[in-house]
Amino acid sequence: MKFGKTIAFHLSAIALSTILAAAVLLGCLKLVDNRLLSHRHPSVPDEDADPATMRTMENYPFTGEQIQAYRREQGRLPWLNYDDDFDLVSGEYGFFIDFRLEAPPPKQDNEIRIVLTGGSAAQGWGGRTNADMFYKLLPVQLDQRLREGGQSCKVTVINLAIAASVRLSIIPTKMELAAIILSIANEIAL
Repeated sequence: MKFGKTIAFHLSAIALSTILAAAVLLGCLKLVDNRLLSHRHPSVPDEDADPATMRTMENYPFTGEQIQAYRREQGRLPWLNYDDDFDLVSGEYGFFIDFRLEAPPPKQDNEIRIVLTGGSAAQGWGGRTNADMFYKLLPVQLDQRLREGGQSCKVTVINLAIAASVRLSIIPTKMELAAIILSIANEIAL
């Protein structure tokens, strides 16, 4: 009986010593942690703390990430190292459009509407102004060719292109439209 009490006493002393040692060690680690946290500073500037630009992405439920809506970038673009005379303006939902997407203007009788989808080239990246972008140049070219052929129609391009898009879903609508898909191989990551 005395032997059993001695073993129990030694085991409980070992357990108590282990618990106390662990508590002291954890307490010391917590003191060091508090000291480090109170005197910390980032070694490199935080890139996420930069002001938002047009290319700061927003998430939309059906299209995924899209550039900032109603954003204007003028002068030198922070993500490019050439040219300093940019003037870009995005529209609703980050598309380069000139009207509210959910309330488009009524279609005229002699108007052809084209929905443009695709990647960054279709969206307009590469142009210094919105007037230099594909969606603005296309209707000018088509209007000119129609006039040369003796026809008088207004051509409107609805630019629903998304940079880096590689897939297109056609949703049937009651609108009379043509769809153009412009996709360039550099936008497809294989």
